[in-house]
Amino acid sequence: MTADALLLLAANSLVPTGWEAVASGAGLLTLALLVWALVEIFRCPGLASGWKLVLGLLAFTLPFFGPLIAVVMARSHRRRVLSGELALTAMAPPAR
Repeated sequence: MTADALLLLAANSLVPTGWEAVASGAGLLTLALLVWALVEIFRCPGLASGWKLVLGLLAFTLPFFGPLIAVVMARSHRRRVLSGELALTAMAPPAR
């Protein structure tokens, strides 16, 4: 290829640049974290519906760290409930 052809190829606005690929990857990672957080929140036994709402809103409002915090809190709570450290409260629905 000649230098002119390479220059035209580099100037093509339809070909995504490296930064666009990184930004798309970060967006997909954030979306995957959000879905994972929502699944973890709603599968958590013993977590009251008010706390599920709070963690869900946290996951939606903070783009990257919200889902991470929600996943960590939901998994920690589930682990404590399943180990018997926390009893299921009367406010929370029983685990199925």
